[in-house]
Amino acid sequence: MNVRRALCAGLVAASVLVGGAGLVGAEAAAAPATRCVPASTPESEKRLAELTDVSGIKTFDDARTAISNLRKELSTSDNYLGTFPIAFDNILQLVGPSIASGTYDDPEWAEALAVEVVRLYVGNLHEFVTGGTPQAHWAEAFKLTKKCDRSPGRVLLGQIFAHLIVDFPYALENIGTTAEHTRDYYAFGNALVDATPTIVGT
Repeated sequence: MNVRRALCAGLVAASVLVGGAGLVGAEAAAAPATRCVPASTPESEKRLAELTDVSGIKTFDDARTAISNLRKELSTSDNYLGTFPIAFDNILQLVGPSIASGTYDDPEWAEALAVEVVRLYVGNLHEFVTGGTPQAHWAEAFKLTKKCDRSPGRVLLGQIFAHLIVDFPYALENIGTTAEHTRDYYAFGNALVDATPTIVGT
């Protein structure tokens, strides 16, 4: 799959997930926070650096554990950085069973895709929390997590766009996706759609 086609795939996935789920509506209804960035300590900074180390993310179980741990660490009412791990964790909860159920012609491809998108997100988050330089799309998305005048839904939407419109297509490219994976690609997309009611409800 070439880069242009992969980018188109990401746009399709984003439009289905966001438009079909009504995420924009959820964003409009949510109220901005009075505080959205918790105070950091050397201990919390070290903990986040450890949780965002991608070197141990090699299998789907590794990826699932990494996102689950980030959800537990970041999903407090005063931390906008936790909005995306909540949504991502819900997505992976549904993607996992679809990989094991025989849904895909090439389950190894589906697992590789799930692992790669997690690695791309976690790697950029690591750069952000350790004072490095995230890729431009994530740098912009992470900036929103410090804007307490924005609603949680708007902050989440920025990260979903970074994930689906940029990371997802490049993950497809990185794992060597070909035209033979077309059916599996749409099956993977359907798993994202299945996750949207849970995302909207969080």
